[in-house]
Amino acid sequence: MRKGLGMIALMASVIWMSGCLKTEDVFDPADQFNKEQALIDQYIVEQGLTVQTDTQGYELRYSLVDPGNGPAPENGQYVFADYVGKLIPEGNVFHEADSIYVQLGGSTIAGWQLLMPYARENGKIIMLLPSYYAFGQSGSADGNVPGNTPVAYEVNVRGVYDQFGFEQKRIQDYLTAKNLTAEMDSTTGLRYIITEEGTGRHPTVDDTVRVDYEGRFLVNDEVFEGVSGVKFKLDDLIEGWGILMPYVKEGGSITMFIPSKYAYGSGSSQIPPNATMIFEVTLTEIVGR
Repeated sequence: MRKGLGMIALMASVIWMSGCLKTEDVFDPADQFNKEQALIDQYIVEQGLTVQTDTQGYELRYSLVDPGNGPAPENGQYVFADYVGKLIPEGNVFHEADSIYVQLGGSTIAGWQLLMPYARENGKIIMLLPSYYAFGQSGSADGNVPGNTPVAYEVNVRGVYDQFGFEQKRIQDYLTAKNLTAEMDSTTGLRYIITEEGTGRHPTVDDTVRVDYEGRFLVNDEVFEGVSGVKFKLDDLIEGWGILMPYVKEGGSITMFIPSKYAYGSGSSQIPPNATMIFEVTLTEIVGR
């Protein structure tokens, strides 16, 4: 049995076996899927689309308006995109957004997860989704998409990023928005700004240092920690400190932009997973090794 209808038919059988509803009250997912596929057929003809069907057996159609020339997104990665969502068959716009990041997986609707991998960076895809793979029987939370309504998403794929690439892009967006210019570590790509030149020597990762610092989350500039006069061995701290602190001299100050890969990764008791961090640090003293 084809996967698209097979999965839906299983749902229908569960409803039938319950035996507690009147016949006219029973919702038939397979029948609804077929009705919506017919509406999608109508939309394809009216819009003059050339479509393909997914190769995984879900019977989902899509149109590659522009195939693109970059990488295809994978589950867990981030798509940087502009998109317009339209109701089928009327074509009324229910939502549109520019310059947004969508992570494939998690709370993303199933249709995006299944069809976006057919697109590529710098390309455009139109995804034609029955409600089962979009907003279901209930419709969208904002009420703009009624229940049991197929939708079309027209998506311009401007970028495809893994977790590290996504956080680096967000750092660059932050710097641009704040009109800041940062230096870059040539090995890791980590960004930093020397906000005050020191007069002493540069520390090494083997040094113990005394610092004043404030840590913030890049996503909202919220301070999560601030400490004065604390003493650390650089090699005992998160990796990003060991990479970037050697760029500042004793008596100077540095702002470090550290993606989660070089910070707390999947998180800790106080730090959420995949948190990009900003540290503003004054190196008051190099205590020694």
